[in-house]
Amino acid sequence: MNARKAVLADNPELILRVLQLRFDESLSYPRISAQTGVSKTAIFSLVRRFHQVFTDWPLSGEYSCGQLARALFPGRYPSAPTVTQPVKAEKPRRNRFSPEFKWRLVQQTLLPGACVAQIARENGINDNLLFNWRHLWRNGGLQPPGEHETSLLP
Repeated sequence: MNARKAVLADNPELILRVLQLRFDESLSYPRISAQTGVSKTAIFSLVRRFHQVFTDWPLSGEYSCGQLARALFPGRYPSAPTVTQPVKAEKPRRNRFSPEFKWRLVQQTLLPGACVAQIARENGINDNLLFNWRHLWRNGGLQPPGEHETSLLP
């Protein structure tokens, strides 16, 4: 939408004035354009919109400038402000991988010629996650299954 058209669509009083000049005073598009400063194309589009929405002129007294603008430019002038309720989407749960699964994958990456990224992709996890588990293993944070579990003493 060009700048002159935007001015016309944003100014309900100007919309009414242009329509009055066209229908009441029977002025041509160039003369209306000269009087209002609105382009001939924008005036033509406004008149075409008017004929698509309304059947005849003059409108009944129930239409104000704002109501006329709302009828002609419904996207620019919403009929009523809509209040939307925020929908609380259920937060996706994080995957909790078992210590056995982590240990098994870390052990696979330690084999000669193993590609960490490929092993991660084959098991459906992010490469960085597997690199993180390897780092934990090197620092003693990831232990073989059974060793990290506490047992009760007799």
